[in-house]
Amino acid sequence: NHSYGFLAGWSYDDTRSRWSWYGNTSISQTEDYKFGFYDSNTQSWGKIANNAPYYLIVKSAGNNRDETGPSAGEYYYLGTSSDTSSVARSKNDGYDILATTSTAKNILTVGAVSGTNGKAPQQSSDIKISSF
Repeated sequence: NHSYGFLAGWSYDDTRSRWSWYGNTSISQTEDYKFGFYDSNTQSWGKIANNAPYYLIVKSAGNNRDETGPSAGEYYYLGTSSDTSSVARSKNDGYDILATTSTAKNILTVGAVSGTNGKAPQQSSDIKISSF
């Protein structure tokens, strides 16, 4: 088992008891561009998958839906820097929170849903987005 991931949007550091936002303010003041972004790392994963057709890369969609950032007006850190801000940013709580390598071609990205009660869904409305 190998687990890889890139920080995007909000992340809570339990060790330091603080929120950090990993977006790039020169690209967007409110949303992290890495959600849905096909970058060079993503391209590399696609090339590996293409060059090794019997090797399936399985990637977690990420379980950071509940990392929605601090309360309005509360200060937080910008990435790993010592710079802080209280500007309101988008939350990691929508449908569009697959970051970089999760969007690679020819891989299997696995996410979680709820609401099926152990039964096969009969229609799309039977599937509910997970709480995590």
